[in-house]
Amino acid sequence: MYSNIFLFASLLGIFGTAIADDCMLVNGLTNPNPAPTSSQQLCLPQGEGQWTFSMVTSLSVVPSFSDDAGNWLAGAAGSAGFLIYDNACVPRAYYPKPGCGIPYVAKENFLPLVLTVEVVDFDIGQPYFSFAYGDGLYSIKNNHCVCSDMSHGLTGAKGCRCAFPLDGHFVG
Repeated sequence: MYSNIFLFASLLGIFGTAIADDCMLVNGLTNPNPAPTSSQQLCLPQGEGQWTFSMVTSLSVVPSFSDDAGNWLAGAAGSAGFLIYDNACVPRAYYPKPGCGIPYVAKENFLPLVLTVEVVDFDIGQPYFSFAYGDGLYSIKNNHCVCSDMSHGLTGAKGCRCAFPLDGHFVG
């Protein structure tokens, strides 16, 4: 009898970790009245009902005189996150890069449907994402979704943007 309990517990431990919950994105936007962005790499003003989902990813490298001469990442720091803009490019949500795995799920009171990031690559060389919203699937290099260079100084950065219909009815 005890062997069956241990077998069940072992199987639950093995298969239970293989079944992951969706990773919920948590809105980190703290300003209740943010100004519209002027960054065309992240958002272009759209017609009524057309919103924008964006991703920004960056890597800054500052020379480090570390004792660890073999550490080529000394002095490097990166960041990444997602944004949702309304049709006037006013940010409605900011999601820092989550610490859990995909799919990433955004449920907001201003979105009538759930937005689900299904694939993501935060590499600043070739960033990529695809997300589902309503009856549409949107991805970089499709649906007029693009990534653009936003690098400056010692920071390499890319901004990606993709417009989507707020009502969720994809027109392709």
